[in-house]
Order: sequence, then C-alpha cells, then structure tokens
Amino acid sequence: MLAVHYYMIFDGSDAQWCHMKSFYKPNSIFSFSGETHVGKIDIFDTLSRIRQMLKGNSPCEKIAHVMEKVYCCTHGEEGMSVQVSGSFIVGNEFLVCADGFRAEGMPSIDELSPDILSNQAGHFQEDFFFEPGTAMGCYVISKQELHISET
Repeated sequence: MLAVHYYMIFDGSDAQWCHMKSFYKPNSIFSFSGETHVGKIDIFDTLSRIRQMLKGNSPCEKIAHVMEKVYCCTHGEEGMSVQVSGSFIVGNEFLVCADGFRAEGMPSIDELSPDILSNQAGHFQEDFFFEPGTAMGCYVISKQELHISET
C-alpha cells in the first residue's frame, strides 16, 4: 500500500503533492540518472522536476505510472524492501495492473482498453527501502532508486 500511495500522490493533484515530503527523513537517499540526492528537501525538489517533466505542457501530454509488478520482502530487522516496475502511459491517472494485486476501484489489466496500453511512453523500475518512522505503524523511505527507460 505504501507504493500505491506514493504513485497516487506522484500522479495526483498539485494540492496533494506537498505531502510527498512526509515519505522521507532528513538522511533519506534518492538515486536517479547517476545522481544521488540526500534529504527530504533535495529529494522533493528532484522529484518535483521529474514530476513536472512527466506532466508535460498540456493535459494531453501528461504521463502517468502503470504499476505492473510489485515485489516485497523484509529489509534489515524492521524494514522492508519494495521493488515496483511498470510502464508510463500518456494519460491522467495512475493505474495498478499487477497480477494478484488489486487496489480498490482500480481496473485489472484485463479490463483496460487496448488504447491505454498502446499509449506506452516508457518503462520504470523503482526500488524502495522503507524503515519504521517515529509514529507507530508509520514507515519512511530511507533509500530509493529510480530507473527509467524509453519504449
């Protein structure tokens, strides 16, 4: 569910975007395109630039995530590792189409229009390492690696 919430905020409205900072702590690490960013402010600024690039200049250019595969396992004593891979599509909404994984209200891959899958604009793989936050049941991203490739 952490990954689902992450992409819902990433692809969601500008009003919700500021909440992305709460996923990170002061010494979190984000790696993308050969660069490493440390701390919630630097990571938020970098993610904001990536988000703006994917958003495009008009609604018909917006690119959204399609989460196709999700792998989870324990990491360390109390943390967890989540690997997410999928596609980017030209569209307005984040989609979850992973086998055996269904977010309430989201279609399965079998229910998608063939037009949606023909609008692929690339692929992504993202590795998240979560650790317990300061509040009970709350997790933060301690390390994240993003890889993007074109179709």
